Amino acid sequence: MTTRPLVSVVIPVRDGRRFLAPALESVLAQDYEPFELLVIDDGSDDDSARVASAYPRARVLRLTGRGVSAARNAGAEAAAGELLAFLDQDDLWTPCKLTLQVAALLGDESLGFALGYQRLFCEPGVPEPAWLRASSLPREHVGYFPGTLVVRRNVFENVGPFREDAPPAEGADWFLRASERGVARTIVPEVVLLKRIHDANQSGDMSAVRRQILVAVKRSLDRRREGEG
Repeated sequence: MTTRPLVSVVIPVRDGRRFLAPALESVLAQDYEPFELLVIDDGSDDDSARVASAYPRARVLRLTGRGVSAARNAGAEAAAGELLAFLDQDDLWTPCKLTLQVAALLGDESLGFALGYQRLFCEPGVPEPAWLRASSLPREHVGYFPGTLVVRRNVFENVGPFREDAPPAEGADWFLRASERGVARTIVPEVVLLKRIHDANQSGDMSAVRRQILVAVKRSLDRRREGEG
């Protein structure tokens, strides 16, 4: 019988007590084994670390307010798994996420990572934000975000860590670098991430998101031109 690879799940958290428990429980509800769960507490002033520590499977590591990308990178560095997956403190996974995406990677050794679809939902009692009402983005769409990503550890190390100076577009920057390196990927045609829209989303400032994405695209174009020179 083929041994399933260990998946290291990394959850960065900063003052995330409000939604952290449901996020953790969505990982623990996965129908895939084996996985390890690393929660990186990035200098929280609330009791996020205590919430995470209440779950026996969670290993809690601490940073001192270095930012979400640094927290993800610290988790990846501490991980023991052959595969890496990431979840934000306020989002949820669907129960079959790891099963579907690991199966896709195991089915084709040429693939470096797998993505999936995400579904946006508004936290009850929170008005739908203007940017979402005005957006042509469907409620379910392919998610180019860390929360939809399952990646081979060696591929992540080859592409390099998340940029720590690029929030909130650090995911876009990573996927652009992966593309530059010719990393093959697949998209599982199922919803694997439930992305919560609430009153404190870091990604809620769409003008900042767009600016940082443009910066990431320019960096990518510059690197490609330098490579051609």
